[in-house]
Amino acid sequence: MSLSSSLASSLGSIFSRGGFSGDTELEKRVALLRVAPYVNCLPIEILHRLFMEVIENDNYNFAWIGVLSSVCWRWNCACQHAVIWEFVSKRIFVAYPLVQRLHSAPLDQSDVRLLNKMRRLGAPEQFITQHDTMEPLIAPTNRTLRKAMEEVRHYLQSRSYYEYVQRRRVFVLQMFLSWALLSFSLFLGTTVCSAEGVALGALCSPSMAFSLLWMTYLSIVTIVIANVVMETHFEPKPLFYRLRKNKPLIIRSATGIIVGIACIAFPTLLVQINFAREERFPWLLCGITPMVSLCMWQLYVLLSYVAPEVKQHIHEQRTGFRPMAIMTFLLSNVPYVYPAFFAGTIFCIFQYVEHGGRMYVLLAIIPVLTSLVVLTLLFMLDFFLTRRAKDFITCGCLFLVLLFPLSLMWKEFRGLSLLPVATASFLFYVTHLKLMAMRALQELIDGALGYRNMRRIR
Repeated sequence: MSLSSSLASSLGSIFSRGGFSGDTELEKRVALLRVAPYVNCLPIEILHRLFMEVIENDNYNFAWIGVLSSVCWRWNCACQHAVIWEFVSKRIFVAYPLVQRLHSAPLDQSDVRLLNKMRRLGAPEQFITQHDTMEPLIAPTNRTLRKAMEEVRHYLQSRSYYEYVQRRRVFVLQMFLSWALLSFSLFLGTTVCSAEGVALGALCSPSMAFSLLWMTYLSIVTIVIANVVMETHFEPKPLFYRLRKNKPLIIRSATGIIVGIACIAFPTLLVQINFAREERFPWLLCGITPMVSLCMWQLYVLLSYVAPEVKQHIHEQRTGFRPMAIMTFLLSNVPYVYPAFFAGTIFCIFQYVEHGGRMYVLLAIIPVLTSLVVLTLLFMLDFFLTRRAKDFITCGCLFLVLLFPLSLMWKEFRGLSLLPVATASFLFYVTHLKLMAMRALQELIDGALGYRNMRRIR
């Protein structure tokens, strides 16, 4: 094999070190024709070894098979020999068995039923030929190997695009979130101006406020759908596998959208319809769906979490009565009744809108005020422990929102009462937009530096 090694090194010097890899295909063929008479006298085994080493020296560039096979008829037969294709399949194309197994992967009963339905509908791309996975795979031929190589090349391209989508997924979702924050902030500002009677034409009308609110809802739904699509659609794997893998995400997203439509979008539509009517129906009907949902949630919490703890606590009190333990148990279970508290808040708000009365306002702000105080303290503690600016800004925004229920304890509701909430919303939007812009700029800088380093390496 010393002769083949010396010839391979000489050919490799022509092909690689002499700048031959950057020449055109015609120049490659001309150079090969010059050395062809010296190689034609070699046996076919040594010729195969030469071709393999040439491919290896050029970083396993399989384009050499097409170039070498175009020199002469003997070289063409040598390139089409099973030894060359076995070298390709064993040394380089390790994904061939994986591709074959992927096409012959067994399906469960649910997948088979769905596949049969698709076949009845005439979806040829869903046809899958099932093979016995216990049988050994057939040896790859020239045609099957080329086809499988194309499939793997397509798979690698899809995989690369999927990784690119995953890298940009957070940025896309943050962009839609910024749009939702902007729409909600404009909705609050328009509501304040409309309630105070600021004359700005259609910009401060109730219809514009509702339009901005619906735009906020649409942005949130877009975030949920975009997250599911970017997480599940672009992954280069079979449809049934992707559905099975991302089933929890799909179920959670669909449930969230349904609950949001029932508890937020539908009441908003009823409020908008009732606000535009001259003869209005009872305002309490607008809050039926969120109150019923919160009551069902409260019932689930009581049966799943509170009831077992109550039984255990009663059993402990039978052995020894301790009033302090009873008080501690009651205080520790107060958060479990917050769904009922917020259902009562919604009831009091609609009763205040329809009948008025300070008592409804005072009862409605208690759960909201308590939640805001707890969240403000938590973010303040996080800021003191971690010294992160976003925790401090979030704490400041929550404190501004806290001024809204506090102001209702001393005076009646008016448009300016929502001014702290609108200010906090705009502040949160500006901060989020700044962070997103800084992240996008950093990604652009990293991408430019990476491209420059790649050019230097080349």
